[in-house]
Amino acid sequence: MLPSLALVTFLAGLRWLEPPVPFEPTDVRYVRARYAETFVHRDLEGRRPRAATVARGTILVARGFVPPSEGHVRCRGRGAYAIWPFGLVCADHVRPTETPPPATTSSIDPLPYRYALVRADDTPAFEGEDAVRSGTPFRHLEKGMTLAVVGLREIDGVRYVEDVHGHLVAREAVAYLGGGSAFRGVFVGHLSPPKIAEWALLRRKHVVLRAAPDGTSKIVTKTRDRAAVRIVAEDPSGRMRIRLPDGTEGWVDRGKVARLSLPAALPEQVAERMAALGGPDRLRWIYVDLGRQIAVAYVGERPMFATVVSSGAANPTPRGLYPVWGSVATIDMDNQSYEDDAYMVQQVPWSVFFQGHNALHGAYWHDGFGRRRSHGCVNLPPSVALWIHRFVGPALPTGWTGYFPLPDRAPVVYVEDTSRPPRARFVQDRPTGPPDPEEERRKAEEAAARRSAG
Repeated sequence: MLPSLALVTFLAGLRWLEPPVPFEPTDVRYVRARYAETFVHRDLEGRRPRAATVARGTILVARGFVPPSEGHVRCRGRGAYAIWPFGLVCADHVRPTETPPPATTSSIDPLPYRYALVRADDTPAFEGEDAVRSGTPFRHLEKGMTLAVVGLREIDGVRYVEDVHGHLVAREAVAYLGGGSAFRGVFVGHLSPPKIAEWALLRRKHVVLRAAPDGTSKIVTKTRDRAAVRIVAEDPSGRMRIRLPDGTEGWVDRGKVARLSLPAALPEQVAERMAALGGPDRLRWIYVDLGRQIAVAYVGERPMFATVVSSGAANPTPRGLYPVWGSVATIDMDNQSYEDDAYMVQQVPWSVFFQGHNALHGAYWHDGFGRRRSHGCVNLPPSVALWIHRFVGPALPTGWTGYFPLPDRAPVVYVEDTSRPPRARFVQDRPTGPPDPEEERRKAEEAAARRSAG
């Protein structure tokens, strides 16, 4: 059986993404991960950050064994298995098994769970059946929080949803969400940069096209889905004549569409990154325009894929150039301890973290793309988020849940705001990398002092 294109691409990229590790032969052929978040390391000396995470039960192919040695600060001196396609797992974090990994991988769903919305404040959540019967919730949920549901339970005649963490919430207290936005983005690799400016993306599913640019003329059609549209003409009043994929043309208000944009020239910081990596094809990067609420995926100097997004509203998405510091398949997102507004969204899919807590990720709880509305992240339609996650890469084998690239080899996210004056469109708003523990501690202390004083 031939490997998938994504896997071939991943393996080819390993030659420069992941340094090789020496190992000795072993009779163990396969090992099974023991923990919900089992780490894959790049070395045992602690010189490099961890490389990836795998889920409990994931079967890994053992390539060899690295025996314990003086100077190993990881794996508690018990050695590690070198696994395919790269990295090391501590010997006591896995168990040998005779069972090989699956020969084929299942299709990937943009939404890996069924999700539900909490309908009211102070909704009790219980840690198990005994807690339900004793009436002792471990926390109360707020209206608008979301759960990743894995099943239904009936306890003493009352139905409860069970979330991914085994917590129970009354079924009547939640409302199931739909499948999220159906928008899949648009490939632009066949368009030259000047031609891209002739295209736009509908900000809304339902847009009215009129016969003339006056706003009161006959309705030509009403769209039913988001789409990439061709800009045929523009009017000084601020309206555009657009052509839908089916050939229908009509006039719309400019605010109903997000015109595709690219940097006026290749950003200097991106060019430097390409040179450091040894050539343009070595760098994959994401251009985000906060002004137009669009993102474009690039390979080197070639734009490949475009989408509408929803960036930060009350907490603006930071401008700047940021190496991706981690990407995960799903992750719970909630407010930090120093934030006063409580929120929680479980198992957010396909997150690509580029600055602190900020990520490009799928948003299943709204379809308002093309307008600012997030807490600071860049929200994407679920199918687009999956595409971006795999594009940024590497495409990981089944059961691998996260990847943490080396900073000097990572893809980058370039964020600017074309709605600002030219000199303010791009600045480095924040430092690069994951959240700084010292900064997080300082914010927590300041919040505690503010709350005690208030």
